[in-house]
Amino acid sequence: MSTIEPTVGRAITPGEGNVENVGDSSSPHILSQGHNAQAMQSVTTESPLDRLQRLLPDLFEPRQQTGELFLKFQLDTTLQAAISLERVVETLQIPAASVTPIPNMPVSTLGLMSTKGRVFWAVDLVKLLEMPSPLRRSRRYEVIIVRALPVNNMARPSGIDTEEELLLGLVVSHIRGTLRLNPDDVASPEEEVFPELIPFLQGQVGQGDEKIMVLSVEAISNARGLISRPT
Repeated sequence: MSTIEPTVGRAITPGEGNVENVGDSSSPHILSQGHNAQAMQSVTTESPLDRLQRLLPDLFEPRQQTGELFLKFQLDTTLQAAISLERVVETLQIPAASVTPIPNMPVSTLGLMSTKGRVFWAVDLVKLLEMPSPLRRSRRYEVIIVRALPVNNMARPSGIDTEEELLLGLVVSHIRGTLRLNPDDVASPEEEVFPELIPFLQGQVGQGDEKIMVLSVEAISNARGLISRPT
């Protein structure tokens, strides 16, 4: 009687591909260790922080901004202007009734106002610049408080020392926000402007379809309506 010799399989070495099981063609395939490692490496995970950094790079690495900040506002219904934010102390919206009228003052002077214990003049900027469009009557004023240049014969509120920094409240139609400008952005006006505006004008800047007049706070501080009391 003959004997049947069992089939002997070869040894499996690490790193080989798929190999059938020893002596059984119906048994499942076995993945090698090297194939398992390669499959695990192909699956990558991303943390929430990594995803945010990828989607919002400017948030984690903000771009350095250049130029000087300016405050933009509406002088009248059609004309926008801006002044250097360096001279702006704060902006306020106050009831018109909180400004105390004072007799025998220039027509541009609305009266006295105060904030944080400081008393100073509130002026209608359009009238101060002697422009033809007067400020519309309103129950509330939008005010830009600036550091004014001290002028020797400027009318000062009673009790304000001549050495103390002089504040000035510029009442405008509407405060629009801030913008950043480089010196090259400011150019000579392309169109004709009010002649009365020229002494206060540093230049003009375009922002889309808008034209913004850049005004000098120093020149405003020396406006004729502020320098002397009417006789």
